[in-house]
Amino acid sequence: HTIIPYSAEFSSGSADNYSISYKTGILTISQASQSITFNPQTTATTGNAPITLTATGGGSGNPVIFSITSGPGSVSGTNNTTLTIAGAGTIVVKATQAGNSNYAAAEVEKGITVTNASYTVNGSTTGNGTIQCQSPVVSGNTTTCTLTPDNGYKTATASGCGTGSLSGTIYTTGTITASCTVTASFAVQKAGDCDNSGTVTIAEVQSAINMFLGLKTVEACVDQDSSGSVSIAEVQKVINSFLGL
Repeated sequence: HTIIPYSAEFSSGSADNYSISYKTGILTISQASQSITFNPQTTATTGNAPITLTATGGGSGNPVIFSITSGPGSVSGTNNTTLTIAGAGTIVVKATQAGNSNYAAAEVEKGITVTNASYTVNGSTTGNGTIQCQSPVVSGNTTTCTLTPDNGYKTATASGCGTGSLSGTIYTTGTITASCTVTASFAVQKAGDCDNSGTVTIAEVQSAINMFLGLKTVEACVDQDSSGSVSIAEVQKVINSFLGL
């Protein structure tokens, strides 16, 4: 029903000691206020599934409709009840209910704080070495994995977690958007092949001799037994590698 202003007049009454006069008065009835109960989740992470927004409106019976006041999100669906997260930050959502002749319109705003998700980067090998990756990783960032060959082996390949790159024994992933695995492989290293070229040069033979004589810092590519020094047998292995034996 609709309530509008109307006039009221008293038209009868008497008193022995008073004279009575009558005046017309206006009784104005204003719209009642209504409130919205809207309590969405207060936190979320990037990568979450869309959030369904719900609220309970007031006496007008009109639907509660949602909108984004600010922040990295969008709404869609019937009455904009589906909230899709677009990034990290604070999404301010407004819930609005239209009024009618008896109830005034109402609105309320609530904030949802969105943080970047973190993902796990695992390392896997085919043997003959180990891999250790820096993890967890915040979504949108890259990370690195350290490859450590066993004695007598060298780093061969590494791949996974996006388009990454291998430099020496360090693998840098692509942009991380989900949990993933980096796989590394190792190959037998020829004695004395310190530049990992696949062949041993005369310069590398001389380098091995200098390590044996104490004239050069010992390198693992020659000191394959990890003794900390180079033996004559290890020098012979380098020479054999040079000769293709």
